[in-house]
Amino acid sequence: MKGTRHLALTKLTRILATGVAATAALLWTAAGSPAEAAHHSHRSHDKSSSRAAHRSHKAESAPKHKSKHEKHASKPENRRHHADADRSSHSSRHARRDDENAPRHAHKMSAHERRLEQRHERLAAQHAEHANRKAAHARKHPSAHEQRLADHEARLAAREKRIAEARSERRSHSRHNDGRDRRIAAHERRLAAHNRRVAILEERRRARFARSLSRMSAHQRKVAVENEALHSGSVVQAAQAFEGTRYRFGGTSRSGFDCSGFTRYILGNTAGVEIPRTAVEQYYNGKPIDRDDMQPGDLVFFRNTYKPGISHVGIYVGDGKFVHAANSHKGVVVEHLDTPYYAHRFAGARRVTDRGKMTDSESDQSVDDSGSSEDGSDSN
Repeated sequence: MKGTRHLALTKLTRILATGVAATAALLWTAAGSPAEAAHHSHRSHDKSSSRAAHRSHKAESAPKHKSKHEKHASKPENRRHHADADRSSHSSRHARRDDENAPRHAHKMSAHERRLEQRHERLAAQHAEHANRKAAHARKHPSAHEQRLADHEARLAAREKRIAEARSERRSHSRHNDGRDRRIAAHERRLAAHNRRVAILEERRRARFARSLSRMSAHQRKVAVENEALHSGSVVQAAQAFEGTRYRFGGTSRSGFDCSGFTRYILGNTAGVEIPRTAVEQYYNGKPIDRDDMQPGDLVFFRNTYKPGISHVGIYVGDGKFVHAANSHKGVVVEHLDTPYYAHRFAGARRVTDRGKMTDSESDQSVDDSGSSEDGSDSN
């Protein structure tokens, strides 16, 4: 490529030299002798004004002519004409000569290029060898600056490693903290729910305890009233004091009474009279009393309540009322003898003697009044 450029420059130089010589010869031929040259100079001076006017006119119309020339030259059919017109016989002769000398110049240029390439290769080899020696020397004898630079780079690498480890540890700690926060939040929610349940249970326990205290205090007051009534010696007062005690089939204590157990407990703890356990036995263990002659403290009996015959008993308290252990729904209550249920089942009244037993005549009379009698446990 370098040989080609050099050959082109040589051709251009020769063409320019040939053109300058040809132009000088033409000018000498056109001028002729010195007299003719002076004559031509005088004529050119005479025509200077007209030429100046022509140049001014040409300058004014140059853009238009130039544009026309450019349009004409730009056409494809006129390009070859202009190229052929520019080539003269002189340039053709020099071109042929250059073409003939081209192989010799190319051989010279190729030899020169080979020498240059060889020199460049030697320089490159020397440069590489110098770089290798320099690198080996630097490895064997590092300078203080390079040592400091290496130490700095090592410190930077260690710092980056520590930063990466810290970031990784921070991310792991963050994940651990997030999991811990979630667990703590869940535990707090469970703890709050547990505290609410504990509060509810505590409130219920306090309410139960308050009710228990209330029942206990009421029971203590009731027991005090019952004891006072039992020690007063009044059968009616004692019987009314036990109002509200629950009913219990076969019961004979304060925890629960049935009808005959209630009358036996009241008479035994108030009047000191021991009477039989069942209603039938109590019916035959007392003095018969007419309904109009009943007094508070007498026993009233009923038949056909839960079984045929004498099956229920109570204590008369006056004003047509009696106290008895009615059933499991009512317990010990005060009711009226004129209640339809008890009015239709009234069997008679008995007054218990001091001995607690009846005479033979009283027993025969009671058998006539009661009609048929059956043994059985008292209950309602």
